[in-house]
Amino acid sequence: MSHDAAKSEMTALSNLGRKIGIAGLATPDFDLVCANAHAVAGFCDQFESIELTPRERFYFMQLIVASLDEALRRGVPSARELEQRVERLLARNIVDYEYIIDYWGRTGVDIDLRVAPMMQRLKSPLNG
Repeated sequence: MSHDAAKSEMTALSNLGRKIGIAGLATPDFDLVCANAHAVAGFCDQFESIELTPRERFYFMQLIVASLDEALRRGVPSARELEQRVERLLARNIVDYEYIIDYWGRTGVDIDLRVAPMMQRLKSPLNG
């Protein structure tokens, strides 16, 4: 990634962090570092109600998916319902989130992504 691209990414993440109330969001692996298993519903509410740029929406969706993965891993009581909500949000603009769907849909011996089954469902329209 070029210096300008990295700076642009950090600027977008800083702006997103201010909009959603997460200080320090502009950090490498922000989605994994800032994932919050108990914040998925609030994140979805914000995603649907806050004015965001396309880049901010993409980064926010990465954070939402990482948080959902943690919620499913930890057995958060509402995680299955939240999975359906996140799946609907992804499906609305599925082409915009193809990278996220591919990344979080990976499977394999050493990969334990709890959102992978949802991502596999979403991959069907992309491949067909």
